[in-house]
Amino acid sequence: MVYPFSVANHAGVARLGEVWVDTQVVLAVIFALASAVGFALSTSLQHREAGGSPDGRLFGVLRFVLTRKLWVLGAIIGFIALTLHALALNNGAIHWSSPSWSAASCWRCSSELPSIAPCR
Repeated sequence: MVYPFSVANHAGVARLGEVWVDTQVVLAVIFALASAVGFALSTSLQHREAGGSPDGRLFGVLRFVLTRKLWVLGAIIGFIALTLHALALNNGAIHWSSPSWSAASCWRCSSELPSIAPCR
């Protein structure tokens, strides 16, 4: 974000070269990216471990995965990722911390639906 020079004395705004940067937005983006990586890692670990379950029933799978260290690690990473996502939402707007959700909501709210005709 580019700020006028009069904003230089306000808290939370830093100069990065010739550009004034809102440090809260930078923190929100960092937390959001770390959260996305954490969710991807936790989902992959949990899915990998749950796929090896010999029992296909709910409680059989639950009993199986709770004894697997990687599945429990994935659950812990998922909780940390959720905390990072909350920090991202606390530090910035929803558009900075959840761009895919924002794009979907903007598309749903628009009055025109996208064309199904192929692009030329």
